[in-house]
Amino acid sequence: MQHKSRIKCKVENAPLVAHYIDKGHTQEDIRWQVIESVVLPERGGHLPSLLQRLECRWITRCCSIDNGLNSSEEWGGFLSQGS
Repeated sequence: MQHKSRIKCKVENAPLVAHYIDKGHTQEDIRWQVIESVVLPERGGHLPSLLQRLECRWITRCCSIDNGLNSSEEWGGFLSQGS
């Protein structure tokens, strides 16, 4: 949902948003696919850290730094820490 708002407001601070604006897409054009359900560990945990770690894992698996809309400037520091 964060990306949809940025596309609507034309805030180009992420490669995905810049792509949508550059190609003339609108927030109605965005689609997503659930690829993993996240369950908090039984003892809890810090959800933002868990989500970021999982997103880094999928970015790596999909090679979306080289072949997609993720940027090394945005994710490089996180990806170099391992997933």
